Amino acid sequence: MISVKENIKSCRAIIDQLMNQRNNITNEILRLEGSLKVFVDMDNAGVSEIVVPKNPLETSEVIDGVDVQASGSEQKQENGSTV
Repeated sequence: MISVKENIKSCRAIIDQLMNQRNNITNEILRLEGSLKVFVDMDNAGVSEIVVPKNPLETSEVIDGVDVQASGSEQKQENGSTV
């Protein structure tokens, strides 16, 4: 015998899995399209190479510590107050 309830459960599980895979693929495509746009814009601006230090942690450049992902226009200062 074939269980109808088991088949419904199995089909739903497979559909959920495929929808999750589709969402992951869509996210990856969007990420790659963003990267492609950056590189095309750089190419259009005349940039032909990007210099990357062998060990970026040993660079003497200043690394910006401001959290650009913070919500709203508030930014926390080192003492914990907001600006």
